[in-house]
Amino acid sequence: MQTYDVTVRAGNSGTVLNQLGIVANCLVGTAPQDLTGSEIVFRVLDRAGVQIIRKTTASGITLTNGFDGNGAASAVPNLVTIPITVADSRLFEAAGTGLRWEAERRIGGAQITFIGGALLVEPGVNDDA
Repeated sequence: MQTYDVTVRAGNSGTVLNQLGIVANCLVGTAPQDLTGSEIVFRVLDRAGVQIIRKTTASGITLTNGFDGNGAASAVPNLVTIPITVADSRLFEAAGTGLRWEAERRIGGAQITFIGGALLVEPGVNDDA
């Protein structure tokens, strides 16, 4: 599993580094990993292991064609985008510190966590009105 810590600013959509959210271009070596037929499950847990949020390809996660390891366009869906909404960032803020997240690929009975890490929340003074 690849470890990738993510920072979200409370009251903002996306992450501090990517306004789309968490984006993973999946490769096997330098070849695009074909995610056709896969379900992706994203979960965020608090310090005690309580689920804060769960998203799947049926509820907002998208799979699109990304790139190979040389930057050429992929002919298969290998780009996973997990959107982070303003409402999500507020849930993370309310949950406190010590959050962790994982994304898992499910296909043909197999369940494989391919990326995860800490989820950090920067405080914000903005409002959502």
